[in-house]
Amino acid sequence: MERERIEAQGGALWDDDAIQADINHVVNSRIAKKTRKSYDDYTIRLIIFLFDHRDKFPDLIPPSLLTKLEEAAVSDLHNTTRAGRPKKIRKFIRKAIADSFQTIDTEDNSTHPIILERLDFQTIAHFLSTFSKK
Repeated sequence: MERERIEAQGGALWDDDAIQADINHVVNSRIAKKTRKSYDDYTIRLIIFLFDHRDKFPDLIPPSLLTKLEEAAVSDLHNTTRAGRPKKIRKFIRKAIADSFQTIDTEDNSTHPIILERLDFQTIAHFLSTFSKK
């Protein structure tokens, strides 16, 4: 009934921007900060895995992000321990990936840090197999 009244007046039932704002509100209010951080950390680990194995799993990271990760990798090589070995943390790569999360537009696939259309089960299974059992 309300729908017909709104449509008869020439209005749309829902504004796309209002729907997206409502979805963002629900997502942000339903996922605890600790859980969100955990999701982000695992996504960062996946992207680092894809970066490290880009010869085996090519074309999964967009070229714009790949360039930033290659630059960050050089910075990480210069970030060494007291013994002169590269640190395992890889903070520059992690920061580059985390920064890329801030520019994601859910409507624009070119802003996603992984080309999801090319991601397959074999890649995910290989990534999961790298986890050690506790």
